[in-house]
Amino acid sequence: GARGGFTVDELAILPTYEDLLGLPEEEITDGGFETVGEASCIYAEHRHPDGMTVDRYYISVESGLLVRFQSYEDDALVCEASVLSTVETVEDDWFMLPSGVVVAGS
Repeated sequence: GARGGFTVDELAILPTYEDLLGLPEEEITDGGFETVGEASCIYAEHRHPDGMTVDRYYISVESGLLVRFQSYEDDALVCEASVLSTVETVEDDWFMLPSGVVVAGS
C-alpha cells in the first residue's frame, strides 16, 4: 500500500487466511475440522521454525473468513482473537457503492 498505509486487520494485529496461505507447507503441522461457537471451521496449525511458537487458525467453511486465531509459546496461550460474525445475507437485487448510492436491480 501507500507509504504509511495499513489495513484494519494489521492495526488490530489480526492475521488473515491470506497469511495462512502464504506459509511454507512444511510449517503446517496439523489440520482438520472443528466447531467454534456455532461455526463449522477448517482448523490449521502453523509451527514456527523456532519450534516454540504455534499459531492456530480457524476459518469458517460457510464464509471463508477467519473466525479465531490463537498463538502459543511453549504450550502457553499468549494471544487469542475471535471475530464475531457480522456477515449478513442481502438481497441479490441491490448493491451499494462506496459513495452510498444504492443500485437497485443490479
